[in-house]
Amino acid sequence: MTYVIENITGSVNDLRNSEYALTRSLRYELELEARISVLIKRTRLRLRLQQLEGAWADICALHELPIASERLASVLELEADYYLAIFEWASVGFADQAALRRATTIYNSILESADNSQISGWIHYQLGRCYMLLMDFPLAVQEFHQALVLPGDRSHPELTSYCYERLGYITYYEYRNASEALLYLERSLDTYPNTADKLWQVPVYLLYARVLRELYALEDALRATRLALAIATRIGEKSLIAESLLLLSDLLATTHDNDQEIINVISNYMQFKMRPIGVDLTWGSLNDLLGDAYANLWQYNNAIEAYQDALYFNPDHLSEAQIQLKIVCCYYQLKQYKQVVESVMHILNASKKENYIHIEGSLYELLGNACFAMKQYQAAINAYEKSISLDTFNQSNRSTLYAYMTIASLNLKNGNSNARA
Repeated sequence: MTYVIENITGSVNDLRNSEYALTRSLRYELELEARISVLIKRTRLRLRLQQLEGAWADICALHELPIASERLASVLELEADYYLAIFEWASVGFADQAALRRATTIYNSILESADNSQISGWIHYQLGRCYMLLMDFPLAVQEFHQALVLPGDRSHPELTSYCYERLGYITYYEYRNASEALLYLERSLDTYPNTADKLWQVPVYLLYARVLRELYALEDALRATRLALAIATRIGEKSLIAESLLLLSDLLATTHDNDQEIINVISNYMQFKMRPIGVDLTWGSLNDLLGDAYANLWQYNNAIEAYQDALYFNPDHLSEAQIQLKIVCCYYQLKQYKQVVESVMHILNASKKENYIHIEGSLYELLGNACFAMKQYQAAINAYEKSISLDTFNQSNRSTLYAYMTIASLNLKNGNSNARA
């Protein structure tokens, strides 16, 4: 989750305009306190805008000024925020651990100073984030709890909510305690200020929904996810819209009679994300879900297309055999019996035949049904016999296959067969 470094809101353009206005004001002769205040504000804006070089230049300029002891903690906080930002915004795989440890050292030095009372809660929170990144979760939890018991910080009214969210995250993902995590996340949502940026709540609602799903409260999980989607949609944050749609599709797949909504949700997700060129496990799973939804609504052509996309995006799908079987079932429902025969024979002759052993009986049953429908009765009998020998049917299914075999034999005797075995 991304946090603002300071209680600064507005669009990127608004923040840039504010930064430009502060830069213009520094061109004039300002009194010392005014210059310090402007530099502190501009540093925070530049950190918010990820302008790290400009932020560091301002921090260096502040250190060159004779700053009163009561303001020094704020300057050191900015320096620590800068080092933390270096780590968090580094390219994947190149995160600078030294910068993170430097931030931790500075935050601790601020807490050891006498003039930190106004920002000590925020410093404990930032330290907790550092320890999380260093994978020291007990220390992180300690810092977040410490931040919660300190007096309120008027410059960071969301601090209580931030702390509860991080505690919920650690409790769920690291300590695997869903019930306790749920309580922390509820407190986070309940304590978030009404006037604060609503977009921050979207990832919290999504995490809340995941915890509810683990506790089998599916309806509550769906409500939380839909609320996250509504907020993200209203603000227009595409990445969070896509994440909300992805979770919503997953939750809907675990419930019943939601096939049309599943189709709508997955289709909307695919509008927000560019179609991948090659292998993509997420798109593979989504197309599998999409195929099931279309099949349940008897839209078999659409289902086949979705299942084929599922295999295209994930050729080594763990459920590859089941997806192939579902494709054959769709051809059968469409009465494309020749396609059923061709598909079954292709699967049975496939080089990865070992992957299909557990569905081989079902494939021969479909082959028999298709041959029966085309009045190829000897081929149908052969397929049914093979199916019975391979699969463990209950008595009802076994009796049904024997009945079809009997009818096929009678038709053969009467000369009604259209084809050879």
